[in-house]
Order: sequence, then structure tokens, then C-alpha cells
Amino acid sequence: MKAMPRTCIAISELMVWGIGAKPVPSIGEDSTLKGILINGKPIKKFKADLLTYVFDVKGRAKKDLKVEAEANDIFAKIQIKMPDSIPGKATIIVTSEDGKHSQTYSIDFVKKR
Repeated sequence: MKAMPRTCIAISELMVWGIGAKPVPSIGEDSTLKGILINGKPIKKFKADLLTYVFDVKGRAKKDLKVEAEANDIFAKIQIKMPDSIPGKATIIVTSEDGKHSQTYSIDFVKKR
């Protein structure tokens, strides 16, 4: 092979998925979380199958709380609803890529004394 003047040749590898030793990629069914962060810090003792958590706000106002979540499946959808006031409950709804499975995680924001 010879490239035309002022051009180059690109060669790439193409992988064809099909019946055989390797599984065929499919639309994800996973609706679990990898982790939950509150103000950038992971919730301690997080487990994907534990759906309810309690967080002491330690005098913080609602505007000072930021909740983030990371799904195990990068194509899952995550919806986070913050409480209207503190104390209150935030909910995180994770919907699988195929839209058929969902999990709802909740965080109870409390003011401990």
C-alpha cells in the first residue's frame, strides 16, 4: 500500500460480536449505585443493596448540602430529589438502561443534638 501525496493510511481493527465464546453486549439491567457522595465525601459503609441512609447535617442548611450518586452501569439514569427542608429526605432513583428496573435510595437528613 502506498499513500497518496500529503495523506496517510489508517488501518483499524474491527471486532464483530456474535454467537461464540464471548457474550453479545446487551442493554443493561443494573439499577444499583456504586456510591453516594454528600458534599463530595462518600457515605460511610455504603452498600448497593442497602437503600436507606441517615445523615447528620450538623447545623448545615439545605443550600449547603450537595448529593451526588454514581451508578454501577454508566448508562443507567439517576434522578436526585433534595428535601424541601431540613430535617427531610432526599431520594435517588436509579433506572436501568433498559428502563425495566429501578431502585430508590433515600437519605434522611437529620439534626442530631
